[in-house]
Order: sequence, then C-alpha cells, then structure tokens
Amino acid sequence: PVTQRRTFGLDVSFAAAYVANFRFADRAVDYLAEDIGPSPVLHFWSLAVEEQFYFVWPFLVLVALWSARRTGFRLRTSGLLSLSLVALPSLAWSIYFTEKSPADAFFVSTTRLWELSIGSALALLDPVLPRPRRLVAESIAWIGMALIIGSAFLLNEHASWPSYWATLPCLGTALVISAGGKQVRTTLAVLLSVPTMVWIGALSYSLYLWHWPVLVIGRNWLGLKGAAWAGGLVAGSLIPAWLSYRFVETPIRFAPRFQLSQARMILAGLGAALICGGAGFALAAAAPGSGRLETGQRIDLKPEPGSVRASPSQLGAGALGVAPREYNVPKAVPKNIQPRPELATNDVPAAYARKCQVSESGIGTPPWCEAGNPNAKKRLVVVGDSKILQYFDALDAAGWALDLRVQSITKSSCAFSGAYGKKGKPQHSEQCHRYNEIALEQLLKDPPYAIITSSLAPAGHPAGRPDQWGLRAMADGFEAYWKQLTARGVKIVVVLDNPKPKRAVWPVYECVAKHPGSTKACSFGKQGGIKRSGAPPLELAAREMGLPVIDMSDHICPRETCPPVIGDVLVYRQGSHLTNTYVRSLAPVLTQRLRKAFRGQ
Repeated sequence: PVTQRRTFGLDVSFAAAYVANFRFADRAVDYLAEDIGPSPVLHFWSLAVEEQFYFVWPFLVLVALWSARRTGFRLRTSGLLSLSLVALPSLAWSIYFTEKSPADAFFVSTTRLWELSIGSALALLDPVLPRPRRLVAESIAWIGMALIIGSAFLLNEHASWPSYWATLPCLGTALVISAGGKQVRTTLAVLLSVPTMVWIGALSYSLYLWHWPVLVIGRNWLGLKGAAWAGGLVAGSLIPAWLSYRFVETPIRFAPRFQLSQARMILAGLGAALICGGAGFALAAAAPGSGRLETGQRIDLKPEPGSVRASPSQLGAGALGVAPREYNVPKAVPKNIQPRPELATNDVPAAYARKCQVSESGIGTPPWCEAGNPNAKKRLVVVGDSKILQYFDALDAAGWALDLRVQSITKSSCAFSGAYGKKGKPQHSEQCHRYNEIALEQLLKDPPYAIITSSLAPAGHPAGRPDQWGLRAMADGFEAYWKQLTARGVKIVVVLDNPKPKRAVWPVYECVAKHPGSTKACSFGKQGGIKRSGAPPLELAAREMGLPVIDMSDHICPRETCPPVIGDVLVYRQGSHLTNTYVRSLAPVLTQRLRKAFRGQ
C-alpha cells in the first residue's frame, strides 16, 4: 500500500542487515504505529537475534580458551562457565525487562541470549552425557515433546513473554534432542524420522522465510480473512518454499566456487545483503515524503489574547461555518487534500516530538509538558490518554486565548480512570493503574485550576459490556478519580471521545488512498461511531457528577455520517485519532466551548 511503502522499505533494509528486531522493538512501543499492518519481513526479527548471538559465541569461545589455560579446567568446563556468564544474566534480564516493558522485551536479543545458550550448552554436553536406558530415554523424549506442545495451550497473548515462560519450549526442545541419541532409538525419534518429516525439516528454513509474507499479503492486502484462509495460505507457501530451496538455496550452498573459496562466499553473501538493503532504501526513498505537510495554511497558535483565528477560514472545520449540518461533503477526494493520505501518520501534535506521552507499556514518573501562556496564573492540566493529547495544539491556542498555562500528563491507551489494576484485558492494565495513581497523587499534591480529560475505548471494554471493563465499571472508575479532585476545588472539563471509524474503512487514510474518487466509500455512520468510541462512559460519569461536557462530534461528523474529508482536510489518522491539521482547525470552536464550560462551573 502507498501509505506503508516507506515503512516496509526500511523494514527490508533492517532485515537485510540482521537488525530488524531492534526496529520492530522500537515500533512495538510506538503508539503512533498502531495502523501499520504486519510487516512482510516481521519474521526476520528471530533471524536477527540468531545472527547477533553468532557475534557473541566466538567471544565466549575465546574466553573459554583463555580461562582453560589460566585455571587448568577442561575446555568443556570453561566453555560452560563462560556460557553461564551470558545465559544467567540474560534470563534474569528477560524476567525483569518483560515485566517492565513487554513490547521491547519480546524483540531485543538481550532477553533471548539465554534461549540460544541452552542449545550451545547441549552441544557442549552431548558428547559426555551418559546414554540412558530405553525407558528413561522414552520418558525424556515425550516429556520434552509435552513441554513443546503444552506451551501452545498454556501460553496466550496475556502471558509475559519471553520471561521465564520461554523455558518451557526451550527446555522441551533440548530434552527431545538429547533423548534422540545414537545408541537408543526412541519412538519419538522414529516418528520424526519418517521421510515426510525429514523433508519438512530440510525445507524448514525456506518455509520459514516464505510462510509469513504469503500470509501477510493474503490476509492484509488481498483481504483473505479467517482460519481456513490462514491455513490455506501457509500451506500454499510450501510451493515457493520448495522452489527456492530446490533452485536457489541448495545450488548456492553446494556450488563448488563457494565451497572452495571462503572469501568468495562471504563477498557473495555481503553483496546479496547490500542489494536487498539498497532495494529497501530505494522503496522508502521513492515513497512520498515522511514530513508534515508543507502548506502555509496554519492555525495561528499564539494570537492576541481573547481570540483564536484560523487562516484561511475555509480550512478544515472552518468550512463548516456556523451551521455544520448544512455542509456538503465533496464526492471525490480533493486533489489538494491536507495532509495527503501517505503523510497522515506524521500529522500529529507537537507533544509527540517532545516525548510528552508515556508509551503503552511504559511505567515511571509521568512527564509534564508545557503549552499555552507560560506566565498565566491558572493551570489547565491535560490528563488521560492520546484521545485528549490529540487536542494538544488546539489547547495550546486556547491557553493563550483564555490566559491559561497548559500542562499535559498522558499515557497511551490509559484512561484516567480507577477501573484499571486487575490482570487481564485490556493489556498493560497494571502499568496503567500504577501510572494513574502517581498522576493522581501529583495532581492532589499541587491542585491545578482545572483538568481537561478524555478517553478512547480500549479493546476489552466496549460500551454495554457487563464485565469489569463495561460501561458502568468505566464510569465508576472515572468518578472515583474525579471526585477526589473536585473535593480539592479542581474544575473538571470532559471532552467526549470522537466517533470511531468502522473496520470496513479502517484506517481511514488508507481507505482514502484506495478510493480517491469517492469520499462516501470511506464514510461511516455517526451513531455507530459514537457507540464504538469511549464517549458513552465519559458522558455517563460527567452527567452523574454534573460536570461540563464538550462534544466535538458535530464538527467531526456534521451530518449523520462521518466523512473522511472536511474543508479539504483529512479528518482521521491512526485508528480513531484526528489529524493535527484538522484539530488545529477546531481550535476556535474548542476554545469557545472551553470558555463556556469554565463559566458554567
């Protein structure tokens, strides 16, 4: 897709250099990358970890040789000791870092070195391990296989990974290998030695390379959804895997010119990597630029006190005038659309460049970011998740207009609600709870003039569900925090979450890129969008506490449908977030409604 060429091109380049795992680790905690479909080279993360271990392994061999000479230990003993210097700290780090930042921990090699070390230790021990009797060997083999198969049932998306859970399949694999000795032929070894299994084993590397891109192209680009299609696509990847194994991999591996010349083999491999890396960079460079739209049509963020101006007035929400319902949505996507669809994911508030928002899995002291009039006596604190931070630049303008010092304290996918804290859905619930408690403590310690908050609807608690993440529970969670602040005299203004696009047009910017001749193809119903959003529990809690509510949906969905473009401006970027260009055009309306909300308290 044109909207993802730059991202995927760079993915290919990183994969060719065997450092893709660090790129994906960075993206895994990048909340702004939520709409990027699975990369066709995502599976190269594990190959990168493997290759990075091969840089550590020679160093460990040298340490073993040195220590064996100095201490008189046997080389195998020194090897195991030097291996433990990597394996044990890596396991300890894996357990700690998985708890602290699970998205990062999944990809980085430092949390995985101990897994590969198990195989290295097995290679060192295998020649000297006693060969067990048949019954013992059978038990070891099947216990190992039970650990491997059991992992598929014991582990789910909520398990901390890799952490200590990865010991199950790793030790299981080690047991299966160690039991398959030369002297004892176990039943499992016989089953794994049938021609079909051996053929699959020989093909496994090529199959690994091919199965994922075939699956991604079929599911995400051709729309072949469902378990049946997934199974069919993976099975179909056997064809290109066998062709590449038969006509590319095997001929190159056994070519005499490469077998006889190690230098020639290294140069050929390096040349192939450079070609792949260069092709990736070429794709990224040929894709439309990654910067924010250069247009000159900007919202004046620091106007004279008491006013907020948009220039020109027809840009974005300015085109709605005083009667939004009378606005006629253009049938085709305007050629001068701002931002262009391929730039939508970069059209974000300045707060992101300033690292004002804690990542979804991050914990620690919340960062405070400043906006508005720095000399104002009254403080307005922006609290919540990305659905309130999306208004950061508009609130900056409002701060100057209303003589307010604006501060933000936000965390991705973490509503300012006391409903979090229990294990389970949504993910990172415990981290969110800890973060919110710190934020609440700081707000109570130094109460601001007012807070302004909003919330998305995280997966796990759509409106109407009766469980702990349902409408009532989330509303109660909001009220639990808000009541403590209002008791200290803090004014609270609630901004309802904007309507959420339906899956058929998600992400909206990609839909617009695919349907330039029809804005209707990327529109969705307003009422359905509100129900899918985080607005219902916010509205319920605000109504019960008598707090002022700001509803911007009339300027996002001027009629009963929500169009993708208003006033030549693309409305949506990642997920259900608004583009910063459109948010800036909302600054006059938001300021007016914020002034009214303060007067009503």
